[in-house]
Order: sequence, then C-alpha cells, then structure tokens
Amino acid sequence: MDPAAASSCSHTYKAPSSGQPGGVYEVRATVTWEIGWVGGGTSGSVDPVTTTATVPLRVQRSSALNGAG
Repeated sequence: MDPAAASSCSHTYKAPSSGQPGGVYEVRATVTWEIGWVGGGTSGSVDPVTTTATVPLRVQRSSALNGAG
C-alpha cells in the first residue's frame, strides 16, 4: 500500500512489535449507523446504532531484493 494514499481508515506499520519481524496487533473497528425513514406520508429517525468489533491481526514483514541493477 502506498503510504501517500493512506486514509483515516488505514495504518502503516513502520516497525514490528517487540523487535520481531512481525507481530500481533489488536484492531478495533466501530461503525455508527444513523437511521432515517420515510413512508406512508410521514418520516422519522431512530437513535443511532453503534457496533464495535475487536480482532487480533498478525502483521508480517517481507523483504525484497532487486538484483536487476
């Protein structure tokens, strides 16, 4: 991934955790749904609904060598 193309929903791992060539990082995502409705000549909304999930994510480091010159 191009670090210049990063967004608020991305992260660049510049160093491995614990000095190892990879590591496990905890990733948490939160989504908030704002709900509105229209029908039968009326409309309305309900309170926002928020869900959160946390998962472990293993990050591995990979090195490459270009021997073409």
